[in-house]
Amino acid sequence: MEVRLLISALRRRLLLILTIGIVGGLAGVTYAQGDEGVYEATAQLLLDPTAVVVPGAQQFTGDPERFVGGQIGVLRNRAMATRAAEAIGVSVDEVGETLTVERVVGSDVVEVIGRADNPELARDVANAVAVSYVAQRREQSAASVSAQLTAVEEEIAAAQEIVDLFAANPGVGAIGYKGGMLDRPYLARAKALLALAARGGTAQR
Repeated sequence: MEVRLLISALRRRLLLILTIGIVGGLAGVTYAQGDEGVYEATAQLLLDPTAVVVPGAQQFTGDPERFVGGQIGVLRNRAMATRAAEAIGVSVDEVGETLTVERVVGSDVVEVIGRADNPELARDVANAVAVSYVAQRREQSAASVSAQLTAVEEEIAAAQEIVDLFAANPGVGAIGYKGGMLDRPYLARAKALLALAARGGTAQR
C-alpha cells in the first residue's frame, strides 16, 4: 500500500475517534415555568475527561473531580459567555445574568441552566452555552488530533523513503540518508512501521 493511502486511512481513523468522543455530549433542552414567572431551561453535559482519546497522547489520569470543577469554570467564564452571546445575538451581560451551571451530585453530569422571564431567552442561553462548550472541546481535540496526525505522517513518510532507498539499491548493507548512514536494522524497523500502519488503516474500513 502506498504511504499516501496509509496516511489517508490513519486520518479517517483519528477523525472517527474524535467524532465518537464528542457525539452525545449535549442533551436536549427543556424548560418549565418556575416561581414568579421565571422560566428555566436546562441542557445536560457529560464532562468525561477521557471522551476524546488521541493516539500517542497521554490518557487523562488525574482527579475527575478537579477536571469537572475546572470545566464548570470554563462554562462560566466570560469567553464562553461571549461566544454564546454572539451565537444568539444577545449581550454578554444577558448571558451572564441568565446562566447558572450546576453539577448533578454524584456524577460527571453538569446542568447548563438558563433562567429568565422570557422562555425563549432561557432556552437560547442554555443551548448556546452548551453548544459553544461542545464546539470548543471539538476544536481543542481537533488540534490535538492534527498534531498527532502530523507526527504520524512524517514518521510514515520517512519509513517509506527508507524502504524505497533500499529497494533502489538492492544488496547494499547500508545507505546514506539525510546526512547519516542507515543499515539493515533501520530498514526492518521502517518495514515494521509501514506494516503496522497498514493493519491500523485496514481495521477501520
